[in-house]
Amino acid sequence: MNPFLAYAPKIEFPLSGDVTQDILPGWFSQMKGLPEIEREIVTSVWGYGSQLGTLTDALLEVVDELNLTDSVSVAKLRQKQAETEAAKHRAMRQIRDRIGELQARLDTLEAAEKD
Repeated sequence: MNPFLAYAPKIEFPLSGDVTQDILPGWFSQMKGLPEIEREIVTSVWGYGSQLGTLTDALLEVVDELNLTDSVSVAKLRQKQAETEAAKHRAMRQIRDRIGELQARLDTLEAAEKD
């Protein structure tokens, strides 16, 4: 490690550099109840996606169990559920592809290290 890098200026141009953002900025200050409890539930117990997914599954189970005809809203909910599942599968495929790329690079490094 170069000891002089600690003294080098850090230059960042617009739209460059480290980008990190809390996914829930300010949300807890607008919620009813205690923000500390809401934050704990959303971050540790189940997030909004899990809550919506569970409620969607439960509602569609009731509609199917009662053999109800899909209203426009239920049809839209089924469509959004399918789109959500497709998006999750695309994201998982991208992650698996990335893991494969990283594994190949690691194998190349390990092979070069043995030489």
